[in-house]
Amino acid sequence: MIHAEVGDTILIIFMNKASRPYSISAQGVEDTDSGKRLQDTYSGLMGPLITCREGVLNEKGRRSDVDYEFALLFLVFNENESWYLDDNIKKYLNKDPRDFKPSDDFEESNKMHAINGKIFGNLHGLIMNEDTMTNWYLLGVGDEVDIHTIHYHAESFLFKVQPGKEQLYFFGQSLDPRGARAALVVLFVLGLLLLVLSVVLSFKLCSARPRAAYLEVQSCALPTDA
Repeated sequence: MIHAEVGDTILIIFMNKASRPYSISAQGVEDTDSGKRLQDTYSGLMGPLITCREGVLNEKGRRSDVDYEFALLFLVFNENESWYLDDNIKKYLNKDPRDFKPSDDFEESNKMHAINGKIFGNLHGLIMNEDTMTNWYLLGVGDEVDIHTIHYHAESFLFKVQPGKEQLYFFGQSLDPRGARAALVVLFVLGLLLLVLSVVLSFKLCSARPRAAYLEVQSCALPTDA
């Protein structure tokens, strides 16, 4: 995660020890680089550049107004466009990529629905302390399939509308922290009532099934002796 303030000049020393050239595609700043960025992106070469207003960063280049920072990249990594596709075909399929004809299932299997490159709930490290200020950066990159809706549960959020002025929103309503806690209690009680109601309905349905089956059997005509 690279931090900079408005007006800063960023010096990036890019040491490439790979077997092929790579490029850097910087968004939101002046960039004179060019290259095959699509293949670089789907090879996993991506990260956030955080631009802050003047005076926000401390002497270590970190934000001084928050306790934690987390960046989440929601992206379907299309490994069919990766630099490593041919290597994977050789290694895992034991086939020559020049003679290999990919099927639709093969191409679909190479589309990894991931958060920060991790799939199947394997994203770790999102740990913070209670009553601390955490800033989240949500990154969306890709095409029309990469429109993702993000849900946070049981947490309150501050949306900055002006420097120094903050508002707390909960279900679209502006609340103070005490009001947000009260709303969470109400939601918990409603959820508990719904749980009890679902259990009662389940018992009633289970008890009604044997009676319905018995009535169905009674209505059947029994065979008679010829």
